Amino acid sequence: MFGINITNIDAKDRILQTTDAFLMDSFTVRYDVIMPEYEICVEQTAKEIRTLQQCEEVQYIGFKALRELNEENFQCIVYFPDLGLQVNYQYKLKKMTISYNENNSWYHFYVGWMIRELLRASLISRGKLLIHCSAVDLHGKAVLLCGTKGSGKTSLLLEMMDKGSGIIGNDKVSLDTYTKPIKVSSFPVFVSIGLGTLNRFSVLKDFMEDFTKLSIPQYKLTRQKDDIFNSFSNEKKLILLTKELLDKFPQSKLTRRSDLSAIVSIQFDDDIEYASLTEVTDERCKLAILDENICLGDDEVFSDIFSLAKCSRQVVEENKKALINNVKFYSLKQNLECIGSYDIIAQAIAKKG
Repeated sequence: MFGINITNIDAKDRILQTTDAFLMDSFTVRYDVIMPEYEICVEQTAKEIRTLQQCEEVQYIGFKALRELNEENFQCIVYFPDLGLQVNYQYKLKKMTISYNENNSWYHFYVGWMIRELLRASLISRGKLLIHCSAVDLHGKAVLLCGTKGSGKTSLLLEMMDKGSGIIGNDKVSLDTYTKPIKVSSFPVFVSIGLGTLNRFSVLKDFMEDFTKLSIPQYKLTRQKDDIFNSFSNEKKLILLTKELLDKFPQSKLTRRSDLSAIVSIQFDDDIEYASLTEVTDERCKLAILDENICLGDDEVFSDIFSLAKCSRQVVEENKKALINNVKFYSLKQNLECIGSYDIIAQAIAKKG
């Protein structure tokens, strides 16, 4: 359960609608609770948002931000100059005030970002582990698809969805290693698909014909310079909500929570005609896979701009040990079209039982 209060009545309906689409019911977000974990105040301002006095420059999902930490007053202020957005987080009160310029028509998405940051902090504070991967539900079992950028995680995710596997998440999921068996839960992240991958799946090609029907602005793909500050996409990626992707794969569905069966480390090899899968038994190799993919702090998707996501080293090591001792690890080599990948993974999971 993740409880927040949003105190701006005028903006609440639009924010909640966006947040519900964003979270896709992955987590139960309760509003107007008596004792919420966090309080969010959203306010519009016609005035110029103030310039920070002592700040450092940071990046957050590709946007430049200026951050000012005030340890004496237990608060952190982050200003996004390109977005006309400022966020003030008060640590002791667990209160976040989001101020946006009246010209910012996409403020509800940015509030969704901040809610996700608070959700991430809440999960990590409870000992949950976030891992960088795509995740599918294959015959009632969760399979994590890990790998470096360009290894084919998203391509294989779409291939498995096309064959009927459920989607748990793209790019990140949450793990609870203190349950038996270990549980995998969805975590709200946009689905980022390269244009080459889009062209492989005929059901996705109509996304390229009319970007205006998508929930998220795609200005760099359409070259609409006027929208330059209102987009999440880069020049080679299309950014979708999970719901938009599921609409194209009716044979698939969102699986919010599933028992973890296997972790698959993907390597791209375009010289092979058919995929190969090898079980990883060496503990050091398993540890290397986890170290490459466990999300502890900043990465290319998240910057912990409020310094909220705290997790002790002991908890991290306990999580790793539980995964190594209770989950099968595999190494997958596949080509650009993922030929054979689904079949051999399905066989391995069925054999494992």
